[in-house]
Amino acid sequence: MSSSVDWNWALRLLRDKQLPDIHKRLTDTLGRDRCLMQLSINEQLSWVGRLEANRRLQVQGEDRGILDMHQMLIETFGQDDIKGKLLILGTPGAGKTTALLSLAEQLVCGALDQPKTVIPVLFELSTWRNDNQSIQDWLIEQLYDLHGGDRKAKRYEQWLDQQVLLPLLDGLDELGLERQKQCTRKLNEFAKHYPHLVVCCRVKEFAQANFKLDNLRGAVCLEPLTDEQIQEYLNTVNRPDLCPMIQSVPALQNLLESDDKGDVGLLRVPLFISLAAKVYDPQYPFQTKTELLEQYVERQLSKDVRESDRRKEIKQRQWAYKTPELEPKRQKTLRTLWWIAQTLRDENQIEFLIEDIQPYNLSNKFRQWQYWLFLFIGNLLTTGTIATVVYSQWIPANHPVSWSSTFTSILIFGLAGGFIFSTSSKADGARLISYPFIQLYCLYHKRNYLEYTENIYPYSITSICLPDSD
Repeated sequence: MSSSVDWNWALRLLRDKQLPDIHKRLTDTLGRDRCLMQLSINEQLSWVGRLEANRRLQVQGEDRGILDMHQMLIETFGQDDIKGKLLILGTPGAGKTTALLSLAEQLVCGALDQPKTVIPVLFELSTWRNDNQSIQDWLIEQLYDLHGGDRKAKRYEQWLDQQVLLPLLDGLDELGLERQKQCTRKLNEFAKHYPHLVVCCRVKEFAQANFKLDNLRGAVCLEPLTDEQIQEYLNTVNRPDLCPMIQSVPALQNLLESDDKGDVGLLRVPLFISLAAKVYDPQYPFQTKTELLEQYVERQLSKDVRESDRRKEIKQRQWAYKTPELEPKRQKTLRTLWWIAQTLRDENQIEFLIEDIQPYNLSNKFRQWQYWLFLFIGNLLTTGTIATVVYSQWIPANHPVSWSSTFTSILIFGLAGGFIFSTSSKADGARLISYPFIQLYCLYHKRNYLEYTENIYPYSITSICLPDSD
């Protein structure tokens, strides 16, 4: 059945790319000691369109289990009534992605131990941007973009045709509500005929979409931490003093209870109890999520912590700055973090990569205009010169070529090339480039620039080109 699959390529991808990436992400999330909290899971068959049943997770005869990310979830994944079609749900910070990574680690290790079976690969659904694109086509494009390969060989198409690719999809909730619904429809179409698939999503966003993944057979929902689990974790990280404080301080007790929106208590979420264990100081207690995050950021930016991090990982990392004193100042770092967070939120992304920065990510519109203007001028000179050199080869040898005709040729060809190559990646690029020309026209004819541009464009060019008032 799978004789046409390039298993050598698959082996290299799993061994050299997938497994190291999974290990790195788990280490970044859990630390080098990889201390895992024990999380309760509850099987939710109703989330995937099956009849709602009062059914709890059964593993090795136990009616209710404690999630072991290396064993329990993979046991659920392989159950006879789930058979590799699984949905993972949870609140923000509950450990959904960590659970998915741990499942991926086990599946990749199993695929390396038993070659020529399946090829588990992680994908981010936030990169699904074309509502009309099928999940199969999107998976193929992502495999080429992320892992390369000769498109003529059609390796990845064969993986899907032979149904040996095991897609592990994270971030369904990152698409926004309407696009999440569209993507859920496409996932249902794909899962209807595909034997194995794992999808990860926030439980609240999944419920709000009100669109079930009918063709997945089972789901696990990561539940809030119990008092016993919180105490056990705090003992593990050497903060046993924090547990009685949580039980006795009214502000911390409130953070154990659900809020008005129905969200679980902040300190029952693994991410936030781990942050609390790092930063809580009785002299400077936090009372809200905002205060907790502010204290954590302040701690991470403190000189003591930065120096400690360098001592711990001096052999594992190459630091951009030789000493903490040379690192950016606190306010500059905070502004950069704010900008990154704003960019990720606006684009529904969960990962920030320097190589993916685009001109529209510039917060100052005037800087965007400057970028596109310089790009236009660069393309004008480059394409104009190249086109003129090529064109000159067709001019008869006895025909004189003047500097004015050369300049005219560069300008004509360059304008065409400048507009083509400078606006292909941004819809309003032409408006950005036309800004200085319209400004000169208005000055010459004594026209009001704002009124003139409003008559030309249905959307005012000032919202694109003019610098911010601050």
